[in-house]
Amino acid sequence: MSGDDPQGLSRAQALAGLRAAGEATRLRILALLAAAGELNVKDLTQILGQSQPRISRHLKLMAEAGLIRRFREGSWVFFRLADSGVEATLARAVVASLDANDLTLARDRARATAVAKARAEAAQTYFKAHASEWDEIRALHVAEREVEAAMDAALGQGPFKLLVDLGTGTGRILELFGDRANRALGFDLNTVEFAVEDGVPYAIDFMNAAPDADPHSVGPDNFAWIVEKVAAFAVKKAQEPKVPLTYRWSSLLEGPK
Repeated sequence: MSGDDPQGLSRAQALAGLRAAGEATRLRILALLAAAGELNVKDLTQILGQSQPRISRHLKLMAEAGLIRRFREGSWVFFRLADSGVEATLARAVVASLDANDLTLARDRARATAVAKARAEAAQTYFKAHASEWDEIRALHVAEREVEAAMDAALGQGPFKLLVDLGTGTGRILELFGDRANRALGFDLNTVEFAVEDGVPYAIDFMNAAPDADPHSVGPDNFAWIVEKVAAFAVKKAQEPKVPLTYRWSSLLEGPK
């Protein structure tokens, strides 16, 4: 289906879309994707308590009708509501017409939250256990040279006044592209990682009273606020005149004098 007709849905498109949405499980899947953003087949089997072949069949029908989109992330295939085209408008209208207080849909949303939280916790646990070999592990999913070549082409040669890497992880982006900028900064909210300046490692603040900024812990609205404010603060501080400051753990532990 083209989904690009500015006049709206044709009768054939409307019929195909409504047929694809007009089934109890498929309505639940549309509502879940609207609430959760993106889910894979394994997530949906856990949430809905149905078999993988059945869930896959439902997803295939809705993807063919243009109501949802599929995309690959590593070895996983995820699905989300269509975000463009007239079919996307139909999908959003169908979801908007559902009763938000429906007990089945509310239970599905609660299960989706639990599944997403478990997945995020498993990912964090895995990363913590394998942080030292993360670059090698990541290369097993997509060839590192392909990813870096694509980023290189997208970024350009610079020079740049400022390069900010939010969620810097292992610092690989700064290693690759830091020399193209007058100033390069990397930020990460993971408290088990380190920052490096002039070859000297510094522990990220383990005494932070609220280090957990995972979206499943603080909620999507608060997470969006955190990302917006941290990004704005990072850019603001990077653009301000540099003032020489010295921070030492000993001075913090000594307390006020």
